Amino acid sequence: MKQSTFILLLSCLAFLIAGLLLDGYLVDIHRNGLAYWISSDGPEYYRLYDTYSQLGAFDQGVFHIPPEYLPALLSVGAPVILLAIQDGHIWLTIISNILFFGFALYSLLNALPGKTSRAAILAQMFLFPYTIPGLFSVNKEIWCISATLLFSTFLLTKKKRHLLLALFCAFLSRYYLLVDFLVIISFMYSLRRLRRKRQQRSLFILAGAAFSLSLPSLINLIPNYNAEEQVLADGRATQLFNMVMEHGLYIAAYPLKLIMLCSAKLLNFLTGNLDFDNRLFDHVELLVSVFSAIVLVRSLQILKHHPSHIVRQFLLIGLLSPFPLLWAPTYHWRYYIFSTVFLCVGLAINRENRAINTIPLQIKG
Repeated sequence: MKQSTFILLLSCLAFLIAGLLLDGYLVDIHRNGLAYWISSDGPEYYRLYDTYSQLGAFDQGVFHIPPEYLPALLSVGAPVILLAIQDGHIWLTIISNILFFGFALYSLLNALPGKTSRAAILAQMFLFPYTIPGLFSVNKEIWCISATLLFSTFLLTKKKRHLLLALFCAFLSRYYLLVDFLVIISFMYSLRRLRRKRQQRSLFILAGAAFSLSLPSLINLIPNYNAEEQVLADGRATQLFNMVMEHGLYIAAYPLKLIMLCSAKLLNFLTGNLDFDNRLFDHVELLVSVFSAIVLVRSLQILKHHPSHIVRQFLLIGLLSPFPLLWAPTYHWRYYIFSTVFLCVGLAINRENRAINTIPLQIKG
């Protein structure tokens, strides 16, 4: 057995035992709000579960939910449904979190080209500040990480089962991640038809420009687009981004917005605008911001030095995958952390000493 695989299996077993032993305690902290220390929305999901339980939404079981409750429950997604299946306990949530994350990381470890890259991605994923808290709480971030690890495995193995599992985990995370993965696949198939780099660059530019020009019309079709309070490191920056996008220049604003969102909590902390008492999870999100900023800077440095094709592919996917989504008025980096995971995979592969040839994207059974 590979050393990295052994470490992963041992860690998952330890997490599983700890989670099952702490089930009662974890239920309590999700009820009283202390789980905000380890989950961005865990107590809110638990409150929604209690609310729908009192309304009788689960009286006939989760497979016979009255139609009037379905739209709201589907929009919330997996967290509330899992709580309903286990009558408010968290043990099934913990088992699901650990099993899916463990299998996703195990699959990627087996797909990576060598021991160095396996050790690197293993370390990166356990150091990722969302990972360990996400395994022990009701949240969507761990599903997002698992989905991206599985999608990365698909890009390396070309096996359909990895793609289907990635799409399933993406759906359990947030529906737009499922859409984003499908956009990535469609775009990569289009690129395969173009042999010349100049043609590929032209496709990138034309697609980005077309989306940017159509965005003002799309925004007008979305009800209450500006209703959500928009908070970033600088409120004037938010207004500037909106103004630029409304004039069809989203493609020009995207790089700056990506960098600012990635480092938003760090910028807030450095300027003294991060109030830890107001939002407990900001402690974790500050660490996520620092981690993501380091990964982003390192990725840009590597791209400047002409890495191998597969490394460049993952780094570009990491940098460009939020493009279909980043225009939305949601200024929380946790919605886009799949970008950081893609970058981590690229950085891990780059650590291999030998060059890696291009791996054409093909779907196999």
